[in-house]
Amino acid sequence: DYRGIPSNWEVISGVDDEIGYVGILTQEITQGRKKNWLPKNKQKFVPLTGKVYPVHIDIEFQGYELQKIETSWMNRYNKEGSSPFKTSFMMMLVVELMKQARKEDNQVIVKGVYFPDADRTESQSFIFRSNGFLKLVVDNMYKTFNPFKNLGDPTPENIVDYVKTMCEKLPDEKQIMPGLDYGLSPTQLRWYIEKKKLLEGTYPTYKEGDMSVDGFTNIQLKKVDYLEGTNFHYITTDDNIKILENMPKEKALLQFEKAKRNVFIYGDYKMGAHVDVFGMQWEAGTPVDYNNQIFWCNDPELLLDV
Repeated sequence: DYRGIPSNWEVISGVDDEIGYVGILTQEITQGRKKNWLPKNKQKFVPLTGKVYPVHIDIEFQGYELQKIETSWMNRYNKEGSSPFKTSFMMMLVVELMKQARKEDNQVIVKGVYFPDADRTESQSFIFRSNGFLKLVVDNMYKTFNPFKNLGDPTPENIVDYVKTMCEKLPDEKQIMPGLDYGLSPTQLRWYIEKKKLLEGTYPTYKEGDMSVDGFTNIQLKKVDYLEGTNFHYITTDDNIKILENMPKEKALLQFEKAKRNVFIYGDYKMGAHVDVFGMQWEAGTPVDYNNQIFWCNDPELLLDV
């Protein structure tokens, strides 16, 4: 359940550690008639990788505490007698815990920041499980791609012009490229819809998931719930962002152990966010060119709270 994440973010299963493949960058090839042999087939191969991160679930139920709850206010639902293992009640709690795990999965896919600390003696915040989409953006910005600078902040008043300016800053040939997504937060998508209605003086019906940028029918507006609270806007192809995992059903598999009066429950799975390509440089040290990118964005500060 990746609710709150665009449905076209493909899920790739079967990744045990990393997924690896090669991107190719090709420059112009044709030229006019000439006498001399002048080859110009300049191409570059770039290795690309995506990574999954192991996730742990540790749960412990103390029989003493379960018995106290049953005695005080759950006794009429008691199906296990005096046993410290209140299985039916415990399973109800586990279902709620797994719902919470799926919410955390979704948030980490967008906002996670990996912080390895295997020897810790206290539990760690879920947000540090793995690198999410925004961390990948931060790590690649000014290295494999350049953002659009000096756009200011989007507001309810300027949102329509802001989105249009982002699209107009794309290289000419990319502005008409089919299958582009424009991602932004739910609040700022609502700003866009409300401002459009006000500017048009009518009340057309806007259907979420099938809403193109005004003047750019090839660029679809996409709501990303976990961008809420940020001013981050991005444009990329609709198949560029991925969710990696190992075995899909692992996320719902738990092991149960009983020891004396307590129950110990644990689970393990792997997942991570991935962007196929941000951009490529022809040579180290040369500036990145907007034409050699397939990911474009504005430049607000990101991940300030992590």
